[in-house]
Amino acid sequence: EWIESIHQKDGIEKEKEMQMRSEAVTFITTLGMFLKLPQLTIAKAIIIFHQASKQISFKKLDRILYGSVSTFLASKLEDHPKPLKEFVKGMDYFQNVFKAEMIKNASITGYEITLEKANEDEFKNHKLEFKKQKEIEDKFRLIEIELLKLIGYDLVIELPYPFLDLLKNNPIIPHTDFLIVANNFI
Repeated sequence: EWIESIHQKDGIEKEKEMQMRSEAVTFITTLGMFLKLPQLTIAKAIIIFHQASKQISFKKLDRILYGSVSTFLASKLEDHPKPLKEFVKGMDYFQNVFKAEMIKNASITGYEITLEKANEDEFKNHKLEFKKQKEIEDKFRLIEIELLKLIGYDLVIELPYPFLDLLKNNPIIPHTDFLIVANNFI
């Protein structure tokens, strides 16, 4: 997978794959921030997404749907669960933002996900029809099961942040510059 990823085998150039992966991470981060999730939860959502996207080509994977479900799953893992309807609302809101940008920039080939048009007030006030809400909830449940299978039900995700917190309180580390650089690195 390091030499040629599943995406490249499916005809996506390496630069495009990196761009698509970066856009998905930006989306997951923004969704997590709009839902007021902790940074650790957002980081775990990104890892879950990356684990799944190593096995399914971006040509077959809806980055917004899988990113939303990855964030939903991570929120449950980290004991910061939000109601499913909040994630569904978030996914639908961002899809609408992206669709509007796609229509606006129809002449541009290779549309990119941008979140500049996202607005927290619009997000809070976004409403879905009952039927659409239920339809997306059903997709979430199916994708959640698929994600769990793809990652082998391995829900133990180690992140470096707790270890840095331990170092902050350790008197052996004399320079705070080290901690600042380490924190910025991750």
